[in-house]
Order: sequence, then structure tokens, then C-alpha cells
Amino acid sequence: MLGYIKPRKEELRIKEFEVYKGIYCGLCKQLGREFGQLSRMTLNYDFVFLAAIAAALEMDSKQTTLNFNYEKCIVHHIKKRNVCQPCTALEYSANVAAVIIYYKINDDLHDNSFKDKVTALSIYPAAKSCFDKARIKIPQLSEVIGIQMEQQSILEREKCGNIDNACEPTAKCMEAIFSALTDDPINNRILSRLGYLVGRWVYMIDALDDLKKDIKNGDYNPFIYSDDSLNEKELIQNALHSLYLTTGEIGKTYELLGIKSLSGIIDNIIFLGLKDSVDAVYNK
Repeated sequence: MLGYIKPRKEELRIKEFEVYKGIYCGLCKQLGREFGQLSRMTLNYDFVFLAAIAAALEMDSKQTTLNFNYEKCIVHHIKKRNVCQPCTALEYSANVAAVIIYYKINDDLHDNSFKDKVTALSIYPAAKSCFDKARIKIPQLSEVIGIQMEQQSILEREKCGNIDNACEPTAKCMEAIFSALTDDPINNRILSRLGYLVGRWVYMIDALDDLKKDIKNGDYNPFIYSDDSLNEKELIQNALHSLYLTTGEIGKTYELLGIKSLSGIIDNIIFLGLKDSVDAVYNK
């Protein structure tokens, strides 16, 4: 998860934006409580989206509400910020973040440039410490993520040119992460599919974002290896086509959940924010 899943802020109502910022700040503080202050630097929009989905499902099923309080923090130490108070959704998202960040850093140690390896090596001990704490709380999920990330590395080392196959491990990771949000068998199936599509979307938009750089440096990118007869412009158009199709499927699947709580925020992310992120990467 790399920070692409975010809302179109100007379309959120003032109250919705305050709640969204509150969840963001709440997750930031949750990371600090669970894993130390440095872990707060790993926060990104994707984990906030996961927390919002988890919170909305719990609010709908248990008829609960989120609690907020105005607090100061390290970054905003003068003016108090609206902060979501500790809850199951924030705890789950924080633990998932710790596990995913660890595997991302571990991957950087083995497969990236010398500069990336040096950076990864410097923060590896802290990431490993966070991971060790998180996997105690989500052991089965941690194992699934580890297996799929290893498979992802294998496919990338083999220069996999099949887009569906290249996306599969990340999609499977997100499938497991989302399906763990409920015990309801119907919603479990929907969430599994939603997570799978979100994982596929995240992998593809990251590949599109890196496409020009990867072409220039001769690095692996699934779109480059998908068809060596295509030029750069054609590769980009193929990537956009796949991303827009997946964005549409995410919207259709999400609607099946019938989420009521936080729907204004999550609808905005799903139906406006995802397309905005794809457009922003393309325009860049």
C-alpha cells in the first residue's frame, strides 16, 4: 500500500473532511502508541482507507460510533487537531501497516538500487521490531502476507510479462486483509473480492507511476514486459485501460456491501479519489 487511495477533498462536506482527518490523525497516534514515534512516518492514505472501511463495518454491525477529541501532537503542537480515539479499526490498520512496511523494506534490501538498499538497511531494525509486535496480534495474516510478498519477488525476478499474474500476489494480500474485517459469510465474500481488486489496482498504479523511470533505467515493470512490440505511449494506454476497468469493478463490488456509516467519505474515495489518482499519475 503506497498512498494512492485518497479522497477528492474538495468534494467532501466540512464534517466529513473533519472525520477523515480525525481518522488519519487517530491512526498516526495509534502507530505511535503501538510501535513507537518513528513508526508514524510510515503512515499513508491507503492505511487510512483500510481503517475507514474497518470502522464503517463495525459501526454498521454493532451500532457503535467513533469517538473524537481535540489533541496536540508532535507535528501540530500549537493548534489542537480532531483525533479519532483508539478503536479496533485503528488497531487493526496499524498492525497491518507494520507488517506491510516490514516486507516492503525487506524487499528493498534484496531487489532495489544501492541507494535504496542503504536506506532500507538503516531502518530495517526498527521495522523488524514493529513487525515482531504486529505478528503477535495478526499471526495468520502476517504469514499470508509474507508468503505472497515472496511470490511477488519471484515473479518480478523472473520478469513476469503477464499483468494478471504479476498483480496476483499483491491482490491476494489485500484479499486476506479485507476478508479479515468480518465474520459475516456474505460480507466476507464481498470484502475478499473488494480487497483483491484494490490490491490489483494498487500494484498497477504503482507500476504505471514507475513506468517511464523503469523504461529509462531498464528496470522490471510488468507493463514493459507485457508486449515488447508496443511503444511507450501504447504501454501507458494499456495500463490506463486496465486501471480504469479495475476502478469500475471496485465501485461495483463496494456497492454490494451497502455501507451506511462513513459512506460519504468512502463513496468519495471509491468513486472520485481512485480515478483522480490514476489521472494524476498519467498527467505527471
